[in-house]
Amino acid sequence: MARDVWGDEVEVESAGVAAWEGNPSTHEAMEVARERSLDLSQHRARHVSGLDLDRYDHVVALTEGIAERLRSDFGVAEDRLLVLEVEDPFGFGIESYRRVAGVLDGAIDELRTRVLGEK
Repeated sequence: MARDVWGDEVEVESAGVAAWEGNPSTHEAMEVARERSLDLSQHRARHVSGLDLDRYDHVVALTEGIAERLRSDFGVAEDRLLVLEVEDPFGFGIESYRRVAGVLDGAIDELRTRVLGEK
């Protein structure tokens, strides 16, 4: 979603602290993405341990729990860490994914302001 909004202005990558490396997006995530004219068919999960987090200016965590793991297990400095509070929709049905997509829309706008200083 962020790539769709920001285009080439920033480099956006996705990885998780509990990701099952190589797994495709859930059916619910793909459906909600399609509803938003986004294509997740080629997306595959990656574990954050496979990334060099030092090369990123900012690391975004979707919850405080994830942020704590990024700090303690992966050494992400507090001044580079941006924390959102977004529920994990996994296992809660498509309506939960739609709710989270709406929250992420607002969060992406907030991140744009925080990262680029734009409104």
